[in-house]
Amino acid sequence: MNDDEQAPAPTPTVLAEAKVITSGARNRDYGTPQENHDCTATMWNAYLQRKPEGYKLTAQDVCAFNILQKMSRQAHHPKRDNWVDVAGFAANAGECQ
Repeated sequence: MNDDEQAPAPTPTVLAEAKVITSGARNRDYGTPQENHDCTATMWNAYLQRKPEGYKLTAQDVCAFNILQKMSRQAHHPKRDNWVDVAGFAANAGECQ
């Protein structure tokens, strides 16, 4: 490497990157992890109450849970990105059917 070249910036660890992503702006957008996950848990419990005992989750259920997670975020702070993700998960669910 010559004097004109700069060394590449070090890549942050996965944990360091996750810490940045899950604090600050994300908390302002979606609430604290406790608030957001409590809201999501309420939605998931309501969804599961409609399923028979012993029901095994399907790929479509995973898509539904992802949609509910996005709706939990949308309820806290409306953003276009949530709707885009919902549309993507709905398309995935259709493909899984």
